[in-house]
Amino acid sequence: MRPKNTSVTGKGGFTLVELLVVIAIIGLLIALLLPAVQATRESSRRSRCQNNLKQLSLGLVTYVSARGGLPPSILDNVKAGLSSVAPADNAPGFAWSALILPFVEHAPMWDRLQTATNGGTVNWQSAGSAATSLASLPVNVFECSSNEGSGKPNTKRDHFQTGTAYGQNNYGPNSGSAANRSTMEELVTIWGIPAADAPALWAASAGVFAISDRTATLKPAAITDGLSKTLMLAERSSTTETGGSSCGALPCDNPGGLWIGPQLMQGIAGWSAGMITHDVETYGGGDVAYMINRSAYTWGDDWSNGSPHAGGINASMCDGSVRWISENISMTTYARLRSKAEGVNAGDF
Repeated sequence: MRPKNTSVTGKGGFTLVELLVVIAIIGLLIALLLPAVQATRESSRRSRCQNNLKQLSLGLVTYVSARGGLPPSILDNVKAGLSSVAPADNAPGFAWSALILPFVEHAPMWDRLQTATNGGTVNWQSAGSAATSLASLPVNVFECSSNEGSGKPNTKRDHFQTGTAYGQNNYGPNSGSAANRSTMEELVTIWGIPAADAPALWAASAGVFAISDRTATLKPAAITDGLSKTLMLAERSSTTETGGSSCGALPCDNPGGLWIGPQLMQGIAGWSAGMITHDVETYGGGDVAYMINRSAYTWGDDWSNGSPHAGGINASMCDGSVRWISENISMTTYARLRSKAEGVNAGDF
């Protein structure tokens, strides 16, 4: 007699409906998790941006201790930047950021720049200068990874469309609240302000960085509005505003800055002092041209501070502390933060 077959035949796999349900559940989970992953990544990038700002601020504080004062916004061999467009009259043209390289763990790059500019005696962008190739290299401490194009040369600052781009700087120095007040000498010499009126106007709008022929300029004692109430550095975005109309009814295409220094201005002397100073300097609080993250003018974002982090900017004070400044800060308070010796501190913000 044949034995009874006791095996049980089960299902061989998922039905089509079951498979579609599983796929739908997986898709839903991915859709729920992706924003969280992206938010975590952006949070990490934002933390790195803040850490860079802190490192730069501490580097500046150390620079002051070693040199006796803050570096200039731009080192120019002719005092106050009142020079011609000739490269020889704008040597070496290094920005504050290049000057602090040894103080932010980039001494080898500084040594190479010194060699390339013959000990800082020629402009970094002079014909044949070996510094131009160094200037195209990224320096990580000057870049916020939340910005577009991080780690690549800043093509947005190829002003003359030469096909040459230089390394980005997403942190700008506080050069005051009005771009047409670069130095007290310029107020009188170029803008025709009466000499008797220039000091008060300068005190109300001057920041802590200005063009100079000296490697150490402003001493902490001159920041009479208070180190913790005077802005030193702030983020400078190189990311296009998404779907906005903040800059003259157009999206702000904030082009960031350059770490090496300003490019040479071709054919125009005077207020630009032979250099495109907004490659380096930033302003804010003077009027609607220099608001945080936006401007009422299409050119305003060239001079102002912005951030890829929605709602404001990370900034550091002259005591080295890092703060968040809302883009909705009052213009009066913002201007006071930018002024070093107005006689009124910014208060709480």
